[in-house]
Amino acid sequence: GVHRYSLADSASTEHVCSRNIGVARVVLHPSFNEQTYQNDVAVLTLEDDAPCAPTDTQLINLDQSNERWISRTATVIGWGTTSAERLSYPNELHEVDVTVRSPAYCANKFDRCSGCTYDNSMLCALDSGKDACTRDSGGPLFLYPFGGGAAFQIGIVSWGVQCASEDWPGVYTRVAVFASWIQQQAGLFPPPPPPPPP
Repeated sequence: GVHRYSLADSASTEHVCSRNIGVARVVLHPSFNEQTYQNDVAVLTLEDDAPCAPTDTQLINLDQSNERWISRTATVIGWGTTSAERLSYPNELHEVDVTVRSPAYCANKFDRCSGCTYDNSMLCALDSGKDACTRDSGGPLFLYPFGGGAAFQIGIVSWGVQCASEDWPGVYTRVAVFASWIQQQAGLFPPPPPPPPP
């Protein structure tokens, strides 16, 4: 599995592919709202390629469907805290399975939350005692298609009221809403042509 190693620790047995790569560019979505977390998506460009990857590394496709994935089990991974009460961070990449809930369920939950905004560009997931937590933000929520095949990312860890609460689902940016923008920023296809002159 993936581990976090300290470069200062001479006893670390780092993976042969381990290297620090800086971030050359960060592009926030132009409509990102810091107060409501609407449009909570960014694209980071690394300073260098990362050609060396462990053999168990798999590419994850972006969800581009209109599917809402209601009641599907999805996996969230991250380096965030394992307890909201104790801000300690794991040395291993953690993963947990959560159940994607319906838009109506999510909207109903967050209608009770003063200052919370939940809209169609988000999805929520909940399982008792299972959730993303502090510092997991930006990590993927993904699932595998029925019948096998490559995983695809349906969400990006965004915000929550409490970690692993039975009352409050975790909220994720809905990737399908932003897939074209992500691909454009990543240079996977050219920007649309300018409008014709008047």
